[in-house]
Amino acid sequence: FKINQSKRRSRLWLSLVIFAAVASLLIFAKMNSGGFNILCRYFAWANHTIAVFALAMITVYMMRHKQPFIMSLIPGMFYMFIISSFILNAAIGFNLPWNASYITGGILTVLYAIAVVYYGRRATNRL
Repeated sequence: FKINQSKRRSRLWLSLVIFAAVASLLIFAKMNSGGFNILCRYFAWANHTIAVFALAMITVYMMRHKQPFIMSLIPGMFYMFIISSFILNAAIGFNLPWNASYITGGILTVLYAIAVVYYGRRATNRL
């Protein structure tokens, strides 16, 4: 967001905004009967999504350095299928039937692999 944090006041305001967001999430989890379970599911999904991006970065790095990138591409594809089919099917997500979730998850997984390999080759050619 390019927020200047050189002044103490700017850091304080930014901290208060983040604190308010976290406090509202915790209040939601406490007030709603299934709030903690919902929060936990979103956190787990977000954690695995970060893993997908990390594996994509590792794959591109390995391609640039002429290493066997398939070792990180396959787990990234697996995670991509899992997280996409989950969020497409889950009631907290798009609530699609399992068949549609699996098919769309498979398509997203193939697109993920194509994008990662394309970007990795493009980054390798720049060297």
